[in-house]
Amino acid sequence: MDRETVIAFYISLMEKLRIPVHRFMPGGRTQEELRAMLGLHSFNTLPESEAIAERTFYVMEDAFGCRRILLRLPGGEEMLLVGPYVTERVSGENLMAIMENCGIEPAAFSTVRRFYDKVPVMPSESALTVSMQALGEALWGKGEDTFRMEMLPVGLRRSYEKPDIGGYDQYERKLVEERYEVEARLMNEVAHGHSMRAAAIMSHFDNSVVEQRSAVPLRNFKNYLIISNTLMRKAVQQGGVHPLYIDKLSSSFGRRIETVMTMDEGKKLAGEIVHKYCLLVRNHAMKAYSPLVRKVILAIDSDLTADLSLSAHARALGVNASYLSALFRRETGQTLSDYVARARIEQAVFLLNTTRMQIQTIAQHCGIQDVNYFTRLFRRVMGKTPTQYREAARGGASS
Repeated sequence: MDRETVIAFYISLMEKLRIPVHRFMPGGRTQEELRAMLGLHSFNTLPESEAIAERTFYVMEDAFGCRRILLRLPGGEEMLLVGPYVTERVSGENLMAIMENCGIEPAAFSTVRRFYDKVPVMPSESALTVSMQALGEALWGKGEDTFRMEMLPVGLRRSYEKPDIGGYDQYERKLVEERYEVEARLMNEVAHGHSMRAAAIMSHFDNSVVEQRSAVPLRNFKNYLIISNTLMRKAVQQGGVHPLYIDKLSSSFGRRIETVMTMDEGKKLAGEIVHKYCLLVRNHAMKAYSPLVRKVILAIDSDLTADLSLSAHARALGVNASYLSALFRRETGQTLSDYVARARIEQAVFLLNTTRMQIQTIAQHCGIQDVNYFTRLFRRVMGKTPTQYREAARGGASS
């Protein structure tokens, strides 16, 4: 495997662990320029590029306990900087002590808290050590003397006066901008019903998205779920879904969020929220329909027990029945009667799966008074009678 392939693989591995990687050329830059370029605001000094030995991994730790790994790549001046990462999540009390030690004003607590929430946690550095060993062997070969690791001293205490606090204010603004950008991308995918893309964006959310308003992590995550539910509502409305459908789903998730008891349960619900809202767009988005057809579809989905005949819709809308029929078929690809029949059978399937009501009662809830006609219609659409469907569903659930 050639050198470039090895380096690219290592960078990809670090990114999978959510650890940033910079590949750069010092190129005569000053210490200040390098620290600004690499985001090393908390380091007093960096090793001079001339002093960076080859075949050496330098593990650096700053005054905030954030670690980075620096090495010179073979064959030239180019450097690789891995990090930051921390070895444990910093508690509120420890954070206050760190801020005091670094001379950071208490007013900047929330800003520094956000900084730590953004840094990936590696509870055990063994995985990183193994990855460095594998990279070193791939670049320089195996053997005890082919490469080494060196721990540099912890960054010295420095005073963060107003200009540096301003720098951290700028960092916080950047975090907020990044969060809004991610939220905008997520809402756009949901508005188009792209569940796979939306799920991919959600999977890259980190702790910085979950605002730490409480000392209880589960409460913070519930707050995040509440915010997500609100964002999804707005996204699907932009996608052309009528508020009638949105409100039902949103209310359901609102109740379920407060029943979440564990973080794992909360994470599963977060994925379900995205998936169900995307499904809502695919099933009920009406942007492509004219106002007349939207009103017809809304009337059908609002009350399946009403008179949903073509003539009834035409009277209610004050339009010619033939015109409405042609318009509906052109825009939906099916006749009004077929659409109504499909909607009623879908509701029947739901009731058969979730209730023990008699078949005749289910038929009436779906707007069909004649149970024999209901059975024939159900068989035509589903390929079996309502009774056969229910028995098969129960058999599958018990097996």
